[in-house]
Amino acid sequence: MLVSNRSCNIVFLHIEIRAHSRLPSYSKNASAEHLFELINLCLLIERIPIFNQSRNPMSRLPIPSRDEAPVKSQPMLDVVGAQLGVILNLFRLVGQSPAALEGYLGLMGALNKTLDVKTRERIALAVAQVNGCGYCLSAHSYLGANVAKLDEAELAANRRGHSSDPKADTVVVFARRRRSRCVSVRRL
Repeated sequence: MLVSNRSCNIVFLHIEIRAHSRLPSYSKNASAEHLFELINLCLLIERIPIFNQSRNPMSRLPIPSRDEAPVKSQPMLDVVGAQLGVILNLFRLVGQSPAALEGYLGLMGALNKTLDVKTRERIALAVAQVNGCGYCLSAHSYLGANVAKLDEAELAANRRGHSSDPKADTVVVFARRRRSRCVSVRRL
């Protein structure tokens, strides 16, 4: 059976997070498993060529407007717009398939119940910086400032892989280090 480096990285990340006993809990439902899922989601999005232009140069896909989305996707996009204040390109692109959008929103909803918004955006910014993904940095900078209400100093610290909050710093440093190892192995 063929196992890709990507699969090995996911397995090692899972083992490492489960073994890492000093991760702080941000809610009564938060766990290393949920942190793993959030980092894994960042890794998956980074692999989509349109969201990682720096390593995968390609012609840009047209991003449909909300009104160009299938009728079944429009109500879900409206909910996203109401929650975030804007419908991000990722949602409009995924919205071309109502089933895919529903699944993605379901996954995001499950993650939202385990880690608070500040923690999720801090991790996403650190991982996006390591990935070199301009789209992700832009989207998570917006979400960090407007949804998570992180200040400019915190956003900058998160991009460097740190946080001014000691508990959050532990998680952000861990996510950045783990992701940096994956990037280093892949670039060899």
